Amino acid sequence: MLNSPTQGFNTATFGGGATIQADFFGPFTATLLAFDDSFNLLAMVTETGNSNSNGDGSAIFIGFQSSTADVSYLRWIVKDINGNNDEAIGPTVIYTSGATPEPSSLILMGSGVLGLAGFIRRRFLP
Repeated sequence: MLNSPTQGFNTATFGGGATIQADFFGPFTATLLAFDDSFNLLAMVTETGNSNSNGDGSAIFIGFQSSTADVSYLRWIVKDINGNNDEAIGPTVIYTSGATPEPSSLILMGSGVLGLAGFIRRRFLP
């Protein structure tokens, strides 16, 4: 069932992704399939893009991140408007840990903790 391009891992990971576009110029649809070590489908992600020769970083990034380290294989499939499935794939990113909070979330949480500490100090301490 799996054929190129497939990224297999020695140890299950939290997922991964890559910058990808069709090898021929024009609109395309990219699909990422994530499988566990028994080749059970965990997720299917589909994105559309427009392949060009500009070299302007307009290739799309398509990825998947699981909440547990159960991803053993990733497979990318690209179909252009002519039905071809030739792709140009860029650097692959592998997620070796779970979801990481964004900096703005951490700042908001820190502000809440400081505000609560100030309230408790003012309300209950002399």
